[in-house]
Amino acid sequence: MDNTLVGNVSYAAGWLEFLMTTITNNRKLKPLGQRVLVRRLEKETTTAGGIILAESAQETNIKAVVQEVGYGDFDDEGRRIEFHVKPGDLVLVRQGAGTAVSCNKGDCHIIHEGDILAKLEE
Repeated sequence: MDNTLVGNVSYAAGWLEFLMTTITNNRKLKPLGQRVLVRRLEKETTTAGGIILAESAQETNIKAVVQEVGYGDFDDEGRRIEFHVKPGDLVLVRQGAGTAVSCNKGDCHIIHEGDILAKLEE
């Protein structure tokens, strides 16, 4: 692989990380591609009966609320790939997925739609 290409990809990744961490709270954040902005909800540390759960007994996957979706990608035939989630959906996200970003909605992360395990319905 050409070292120039590797350097450019590394530079772009570093620049993207810089941009993500310097976003201010007064700007609207719109994910790109098949990415989704989610606000993670607090982990439940007690049961309905009031029993405090040990760290190992707490859920490893995280509940989150979808805040924004990206513009989407295209398949091999040029058709837009539709998102399976929309803003306001409650979802289950894989532990450790995505990049933390500063936003006015709380603990936000930009994740790939593939890191969403399930949509929680009422």
